[in-house]
Amino acid sequence: MKPLNSKELSGCTPAEEAASSGCSAPELICLAGKGYDGPSGVGTPNGIAAFQPLTEEAKKTIEEQKRKEKLEEEKSKSKNEGPAGGEGSKEPGKPASQPSTTVSGGAPTTGGATSLGSPDLVPIVPVLSALTLTRNATAALSRAAPRPKVSRVAFAFTLNVAARVHVTLAKLLVTHGRHRWQTLPYSLTIGGARGRNRRRLASLHTLTPGRYRLTLAPVHGTARRLTFKVG
Repeated sequence: MKPLNSKELSGCTPAEEAASSGCSAPELICLAGKGYDGPSGVGTPNGIAAFQPLTEEAKKTIEEQKRKEKLEEEKSKSKNEGPAGGEGSKEPGKPASQPSTTVSGGAPTTGGATSLGSPDLVPIVPVLSALTLTRNATAALSRAAPRPKVSRVAFAFTLNVAARVHVTLAKLLVTHGRHRWQTLPYSLTIGGARGRNRRRLASLHTLTPGRYRLTLAPVHGTARRLTFKVG
């Protein structure tokens, strides 16, 4: 490599370097130029602008520059790390994690089986079945007179899991040759236990002769109906 001469390092001519007192040509650090060096304090500043506090605009410019540099650094870091959860993220000697699925209204669950105490258990949909009137209710409602009370409507049903059940009673009406079910004001909500349940309506009003429909709808489940005749 070709060594730099004194002129290339200092920017001075040999005559100027020779005129510098106390320094020989190789000792170029002794040669000074125009300007001011803040860290060493050598030279003379041109005014006091460099020593005055920063303006608000200058502070905002510096903060914006720092923010841009930070964003660039984060982008560069994310590119170097690669996508999370990829093949390169698996540790040697450990099996790949099982894929997870999300159940509507529930937490993510793994592909394996879950127990009743597991926090990520798939919610069990309540299923109501075997809806029937009790024997006493069937006997009381089939009589022509007197008119049976609404409370004589007793029924039994089975649930696969404890759930709240909405109970409604409707009567079949015929208007101008058209049939329609009119809901009666005897609805109620009961708490059903897992297994076989027996309940009855609570009103003391009476039922007129006609055809009726009893509907039981478990919360988040499918409704079940039965029809019966009074009189």
